[in-house]
Order: sequence, then C-alpha cells, then structure tokens
Amino acid sequence: MSDLLKKIMSNKAIKNAIYTKEDFDVETVPENFIDSGTIVTNLLLSGRVTGAFPLGKMSSIYGDSKMGKSFLLYQAMLYAQKTLKMTPVLFDAEFAWNFDWANKLGLDIDNLII
Repeated sequence: MSDLLKKIMSNKAIKNAIYTKEDFDVETVPENFIDSGTIVTNLLLSGRVTGAFPLGKMSSIYGDSKMGKSFLLYQAMLYAQKTLKMTPVLFDAEFAWNFDWANKLGLDIDNLII
C-alpha cells in the first residue's frame, strides 16, 4: 500500500475525513488526467490524488441506477471545459443525458460533442 493510501486509511484520516489536495505533496494540476472533483474518486479510479480519467482515452462509467454516474460525468466534463479548455465528447448509450441539469451545473452546452 502506498504511503498516500496509508495516510488516508490511518486513524487521523478517519477522525479528520476532509482533505484538500494541498494536504498531499503532489502537484495540483494533473498531468494527462482529468480530475473528478474529489480526492477519493481520483484515488479509486487512477491511484492519483489529482486526476481520475486519462486524457486521450475513452472511459466508461457504468453501474446501478441512481448511483451518481451522471454527476461524476458532468463534473469531469466541467473540469475539462473550465480548467483544461477542452471540448468533451459524450457517447450516451442509455439516452440519459439531461441538458437542463448539465446547464445548471455550469457546463457550456454549445461546447460539447454529443
């Protein structure tokens, strides 16, 4: 187990469950990764604190209904638009895309490829 994961799993991490990226000795701008918006999700998906989804690769998000897949997707797309100045591409196999919700979260709907 890496030192970073040991730190998160330690008793201190349980008592003080809120961490910021500044708590870790890492760069705050991910290299070749799109951030998910949360440290725990980043760690689970990529093993990194500062990025979850690899750039230039297709990532699939799947699971049970009402588990937050769309929210995770919207957060990653928002990060790509706002921070990396990129145009996200979405393949929606379930036809569950919600333009209103995406717009409320701050996504630029005109700057997406759907």
